[in-house]
Amino acid sequence: MITLRLRRVLHAAAVLSYIKGVTSLRADTTAIWNGGSGNWSDPTQWSSNPNYPHNGTPASTLYDAVLNSGLIFSTPVSKCKT
Repeated sequence: MITLRLRRVLHAAAVLSYIKGVTSLRADTTAIWNGGSGNWSDPTQWSSNPNYPHNGTPASTLYDAVLNSGLIFSTPVSKCKT
């Protein structure tokens, strides 16, 4: 039988694990679109120049891409292959 104290400890551990997982997903670099039309992968269009928002470039970098509307998109971005 699980005691109330053990149940609370297990609950607290689960909550802390969840919080750690959520906070580890935050991006470390904010890339702001400089405006105008252009190609997403053109680094001169971004405040993060010489890189455009492409998670993992450089290695281990996560991006928040901010467009002129002020909205933040936190989504995996993949390079188009032609």
